[in-house]
Amino acid sequence: MSEIVLRDAYYSELPEIANVMSKAFWGDNLFGDLIHPHRNEYPDDVDLYWLRRARVNFWDYRWKWLVAVAKDKNGNEVIAGIAQWARLGEGGKKFDLWFFDPRNLVKPLSSVAMKIHAWARPSRAVDPKEEDIIERAYPHFDSIWS
Repeated sequence: MSEIVLRDAYYSELPEIANVMSKAFWGDNLFGDLIHPHRNEYPDDVDLYWLRRARVNFWDYRWKWLVAVAKDKNGNEVIAGIAQWARLGEGGKKFDLWFFDPRNLVKPLSSVAMKIHAWARPSRAVDPKEEDIIERAYPHFDSIWS
C-alpha cells in the first residue's frame, strides 16, 4: 500500500465506508453487543445499519465525511479509515441550505428509500428494539453539544 491521503468521501463509497464502520465497531459495547447481538450469525447484515444511516446523513450538510485512502498494488484506491461528524445545535445552522434549494429534498427522499429498504431487507444481526437507540438519544444532545 502507498501513502495515505485524506479527502472528502464520495456517495458511491458508502457501501465500503459501511463495511469499515462495521469492522471498527464490531466488538463495541453499544454498536456491537447492544445493537447487533446477532452479528456473528449474520455478519454481512451489520453493514446495513451503517449503510442506511450513511445514505441519509450524507445529504445533511451539517455532516462531514472524510476517508483515508491508499492505493493497492494495482493502483486502485482502498479506504483505510473514515471520519464522520456532525455539527449539532445552533452552530450547525450555518451549514443549512437556503430554504428553496432543491437539494433539501434529497435527505427526506433518501430517508423514505432507506425505510423501504429496511422493510424489504431487514437486518438479521440487529436487535429491533435497540436499533434506533442513538436516534432516540438525540433530544438529549442539546445539553451536551452546541
